[in-house]
Amino acid sequence: MMDAVAEVPQTICPEKKPHADVDGEAGRHSLAVDPVSKVLGDNNLLAEILLRAGFPTTLVRAALVCRCWYHLASNRGFLRRFRELHPPRLLGFYIGSILIRPELVAFLCFVPMLPQPPELNTVVRCMANHNFNDPKNLWIMDSRNGSIFTGRREGRELAYGVHRRELAHGVHRPLCPERGINVVPPLPRAQDYNRQYFDAILSKEEGNGLSYFYVLTELTNQTENFTLRVYMLQGSVWCLHTSATAQLHLPLPKAKVVLVDNKIYMVVSPADRHYCLGFDSLKFV
Repeated sequence: MMDAVAEVPQTICPEKKPHADVDGEAGRHSLAVDPVSKVLGDNNLLAEILLRAGFPTTLVRAALVCRCWYHLASNRGFLRRFRELHPPRLLGFYIGSILIRPELVAFLCFVPMLPQPPELNTVVRCMANHNFNDPKNLWIMDSRNGSIFTGRREGRELAYGVHRRELAHGVHRPLCPERGINVVPPLPRAQDYNRQYFDAILSKEEGNGLSYFYVLTELTNQTENFTLRVYMLQGSVWCLHTSATAQLHLPLPKAKVVLVDNKIYMVVSPADRHYCLGFDSLKFV
C-alpha cells in the first residue's frame, strides 16, 4: 500500500511539471512583451516615434495600423510638428515647351529631382503620369505644395460657324487625382484692355492651404506710369486686395513676379533695379 501511495505523486507530478513550465514560459513571454506594450500604449511616446517616420508616405502606412494610430497621425498639432521636422522636399519641375508649327501647341513634362529615396517613387510616378486633360492647350501659371494653377485655351462656337477662343483656369492636384479639378473663376480684366501691360498668378501658404493672388498692371495716361492691382481669390470670387499707382520705369514685359513676406518683387529694368509692392504700400527696395 505504501508503494502504491508513494507512486501517486509520481503519476501526478509529471502532469504538473509541463503546466509549471508553461506558466514559466508565459511569464517570461509577458515580461518580454510588457516593455513593447508600454511603448505602444503611451500616446506621447508613440507620437515621438511616429514623428521620426521621415516620409509622409511612411506616416500614411502607420496610420493604417489601427484607429489609435490613425487619430494620432491625423492630429493637427502632430502634423504641424511633423512638417517642421520634415519640410516638403522638392520632387521636381514641370517644363513646358511650345511648338509653333503647324499650329501653336504646348507640352508639359515632369522632370524629377534626382536622386530620390525609394519611399517617394510612387509619388514621383503620380506627378509624372498625371492627366491634365488635353495638355496641348494648357500652361502652368503657378505650382506649390502639389497644387498646380493652370490656364487653358478653350474654343467656343458662336453663331454662323464663328469660333471664339476663351481662357479657362483651374487648380490640379496630381497627388490627389480623386479630388478632380477646382475650376477658378475668370481673371479680372483691366479697365481698358488696350492698356493692360502684363499679369501674374502668385500663391502663398496660409493655414492648411494656399491663397491665390492675381497681379494686374495697367498703363496710365502719363509716360512711364502704371497702376498695379492685386486681387485675392476668396471662395469663388476675385476680390480687390490692394492697388497702387507707381511713378517708376515700367517693368519688363513678361516680368518675373515673386511674392515674399507679403511683398511683391518684380524687375523694373535690365539694370536689375527692383521695386517692391507691399500689401499696404509701394516703395523701392
